[in-house]
Amino acid sequence: MFTFQNAKLIVRAALAYAQILPTIGLKQGPRECHELSKQLLSTCGPLFVHWENEYGQLLDPAE
Repeated sequence: MFTFQNAKLIVRAALAYAQILPTIGLKQGPRECHELSKQLLSTCGPLFVHWENEYGQLLDPAE
């Protein structure tokens, strides 16, 4: 049912979205969203680093 590998995929997807969406918000979003995007990226930054150190790449390379 719930295995470590399944949980790992779900957490990776959640962290990837937590990194992707604020990054896009900074580039293309309305000015009102920039501060929130910066805050989300700085708050979640240590989680991204920990994931990459522990499990490998968070985001797949762009093709």
